[in-house]
Amino acid sequence: MKPLIKPTTKERIPELQLVRAMAILAVIIVHATSYATVQLTDSSLYFVYNALNVLMKYGTPVFIALSSMVLFYNYKDRPMGRELLIRFYKQRLRYILLPYIMFSLFYFILSLTAGSSET
Repeated sequence: MKPLIKPTTKERIPELQLVRAMAILAVIIVHATSYATVQLTDSSLYFVYNALNVLMKYGTPVFIALSSMVLFYNYKDRPMGRELLIRFYKQRLRYILLPYIMFSLFYFILSLTAGSSET
């Protein structure tokens, strides 16, 4: 088994932080205006809510593009091998899939207990 090459610390790209902040703001605005676009159709501000909701939908695709770009930037100089792939997917399982399963289970149990108290 070959020893894993210690990755060098890459230089941060400050522009990505700005794009990430804009995407975060866009996603928050979409979530904040989604109720109004469905429930407040008779409101005088409906046009504003709807315009903000539609114009800020770029946030999610930007996050996907940023994730791809950062992954490529961090892994492009590393030699591709079995060890690297195993470590990569173990990290993803630990930091993405495991919390997702835990919170899904928590909300599932919460929905069962909240539903059982109704008469």
